[in-house]
Amino acid sequence: MLSKQIFIEYMTGFCEIFNKQPSEFIYSAYYEILKGYSTERVKRAMMACVKSHKYDSLPKPAEILQFLEISYGQQMRELGKEVIRQMKQYEKEAEQLEHKK
Repeated sequence: MLSKQIFIEYMTGFCEIFNKQPSEFIYSAYYEILKGYSTERVKRAMMACVKSHKYDSLPKPAEILQFLEISYGQQMRELGKEVIRQMKQYEKEAEQLEHKK
């Protein structure tokens, strides 16, 4: 779960970068939208948004969510690759055992 204290710290910096005065509404709205994600994932998504956002306006929550989904997709692809690698290793070991019999 997203730590509210850490989120407020990051959101304050996020607002500073984009020349936006943070308000209670901004904190509350963004937090409500992002609170279901882990603190680490939100931090990474916000930093990715900072790297790619081209305008001097505060990125909308949908932009941050987009980076969260991209990040999640990348994690799932990496996990899938690891599962395939382990399955191939298992098959190789099983074949070696069969040849020893």
